[in-house]
Amino acid sequence: NPCPMSISDIRTGCYLEINRAWLEALGFRREDVIGRTPHELKIYSNPDDRKRIVEAILNPGHISDFEMDFISSTGKRLNGIFYGEVNDVAGKKMLLSIVMNVTGQRIAEKALAQSEERFRRLAENAPDVIYRRSIPGRVYEYVSPSAEKVLGYTPEEFYESPNLVAKIIHPEWKDYFRNQWEKLLSGDAPLTYEYKVISKTGEERWLYQRNILIKDEQDKTIAIEGIISDFTKRKVAEDDIRFKNAILRAEQDV
Repeated sequence: NPCPMSISDIRTGCYLEINRAWLEALGFRREDVIGRTPHELKIYSNPDDRKRIVEAILNPGHISDFEMDFISSTGKRLNGIFYGEVNDVAGKKMLLSIVMNVTGQRIAEKALAQSEERFRRLAENAPDVIYRRSIPGRVYEYVSPSAEKVLGYTPEEFYESPNLVAKIIHPEWKDYFRNQWEKLLSGDAPLTYEYKVISKTGEERWLYQRNILIKDEQDKTIAIEGIISDFTKRKVAEDDIRFKNAILRAEQDV
């Protein structure tokens, strides 16, 4: 069996039998384990775990999905899910236990949680709007808090009204935005484009949008993830420069 297994005297805790997987997982030699107790080997991270196991197992005669930490012979902490049952052997109650080593899984879960936390902090403090929208449901799965600063609308307002973005597009840009959006869904449009909106306060804003299509194993688009930047100040400055240059050229022609 690839899972660590052991047979012990439930009264004393002494190990009577262990398999190779048990020895490999905890790093002990067989002769150092047989006849000794978990307390003597110091393999339980929490010394009271065995007492809790015995108390829990005696009434029904078995226990499952009991998660606990173990300490290897080298001091390494291992995460395991404990399964056990009581058997009578020659008038003595023996504990047959199996432990599923989930150390790697827990490490991966912790790393994922840390990664998600880092992303959350970045997204919630970014000046740009970060979003994810499902396809074909077309509902927002995530909208960063900066939406309120950039557009005047809270993330909750986008969750409640997924078509809100279409409503705030500047009238002169509605056809363009609609065409770009339809092409984007079909994979034909550039993944970046710019357009004008009217914020909740009535201000005209220039937005620059970058998108990534998220596809499933069948290459079907299932979501769009994007970043929306407010470049109104830059756009106004560029227009102002073009206007002044046009005046200069006109004066030179005269």
